[in-house]
This record gives sequence, C-alpha cells and structure tokens, in this order.
Amino acid sequence: VIDRPWVSFAICIHTRAIVGFYLTLLPPNAVTVAMLIENCVLPKTAMLASLGLDASVWPMHGVPEVIHADNAAEFRSEELKANLKRFGVRVAHRDVGQKHQGGHIDRLIGTMMSSHIHFLRGTTYSNIQQRGDEDSQARASVSISALRKFFVCAIHAYNNRKHSAIKMFPSQKWNEHCSKNAHPRQIEESLHEGFRYVLYPEKPKLIRAGGIEMQGRFYYAPCLQHKVREKLIVKFDPNDLSKIFVD
Repeated sequence: VIDRPWVSFAICIHTRAIVGFYLTLLPPNAVTVAMLIENCVLPKTAMLASLGLDASVWPMHGVPEVIHADNAAEFRSEELKANLKRFGVRVAHRDVGQKHQGGHIDRLIGTMMSSHIHFLRGTTYSNIQQRGDEDSQARASVSISALRKFFVCAIHAYNNRKHSAIKMFPSQKWNEHCSKNAHPRQIEESLHEGFRYVLYPEKPKLIRAGGIEMQGRFYYAPCLQHKVREKLIVKFDPNDLSKIFVD
C-alpha cells in the first residue's frame, strides 16, 4: 500500500453530465486542478485507449465558459486564472459560507462514494463508525491504473442513468443541447500540445553541469551546456516525466 489517492470531478451544471476527472496521489493543488481542466477540455480518446476503452464511452469535452469552484487555495491561483483567461474561460467562486452553492458537485461525489467506491476491497468508508473493524490497509488491492478504469466505467454508468433533476440521462441532455445549440468550443488539434503546455506546472530551476534536476532525476540536452548556473523556467507533465519543457 503506497497511499490513498484523491479524485477530482467536473460536472456540467446544465446537463448534469460528468465532463472530467483526475485521479492522483497528490492532495488537491494547482497541478491537480490544471490536469482536471485538461481532461475536461481535450478529447479523451488517448486516455480511453490506454485503458482499453472505446472513445464512445466518454465523448463529452470542450472549453467551458465559466468554471464554478469553491474558495480553496488551488482555485484561487492567479497563474491558473491568467492561463485560463487566455482561452476565454472565467473562474467564479462561490460566496463565502454558502456551501449549498456547491451542492451539485457534492451530491455527485456522495453518489460516487456510496454507489461505487465503498464496495471496493480496501475502502476506508466515510468515517470510523462505518469502517468498524474492517482492516482497510490489509484488504487494499486496487492499483491506480485499475482504479482509473473503474472510475471511467462508473462515470459512463452515471452519464447513462436517469437523473432525478433533469428526468433523463445526462448523456441524452448533453446530446439534446448540442443538437439545438453550438457544440462546446473546441481547441484545434494542432493547438492541443500548446494548451497542455500552458496548464503544465512550472518551476524555476538552476542549470547544473549535469543538467536539470527534477523529481529525483536529471534531464540533459547539449543546448544546456552554455546555460550552466543560469535559472530557467521548467514545465512538466505530471502524467509523463519522460521529458520536461524548458522555456
């Protein structure tokens, strides 16, 4: 057992469809928020293929007009707001002390936990009373990749089940809306990598003779030789540390 992971969800308030999620061992921060937004905006084809799933399992994606969030520090990052503004996305925070304004997402998380997660081996349940004598750590048996696939399947089930508020499937509501209105704005395929780059976390790093040290690894390229002892901005993809990006 290496840790207990965190999951973040994004939901379309109009259609109630789940449009994005991000699973990680990192507690919520600016990086997890950026990766969640990437999952919402760009097509999920590559991610689904890596899990052995067809693209039709989860077709919802597109650029949101506004992101509603609570007042946690990770949503108040000025860098994140500035990056999203470049793509015409506004961040709106709920009023302080008005937890009910986040009812849609809180209800979704509750549904996911009670309908899916608490049936897995090793669940810690919602509290100590529910867990009782269960030895969650001894029973833990799910890998991150398996849990990611599990969540995608649970999201597919959620999007294709009747929702009490809209009296239809969220997927039906999404398709109905798109048939009568313009589809959510898309990022051109040629700009996908640029969009990811904008959202990637960044750090100023001192260039050493052996290259750039990141996450316990050294990255090197010949072009760094004349930059030794300089500080450069380095960006990285939290999902792929095989390479880094140097500005």
